[in-house]
Amino acid sequence: MKAYFLLSVGVVTYGGSAHFGIIADPSSIVELDELPGLLTGELARLERIRRPGDARRAGATACTPA
Repeated sequence: MKAYFLLSVGVVTYGGSAHFGIIADPSSIVELDELPGLLTGELARLERIRRPGDARRAGATACTPA
């Protein structure tokens, strides 16, 4: 059985960090090269609006694409 997808995103959190895995079909998503920057921007926005004193995020660092 052949699986077909346009975009698959996996997220694993460990030790206060979030790690992302992204698999995509570049022939189906025209602006795929913009995805890492968009993801980084949205993660930064979430970091700015997180609740003060959220113990689960204490000491966590911002995520940047590899």
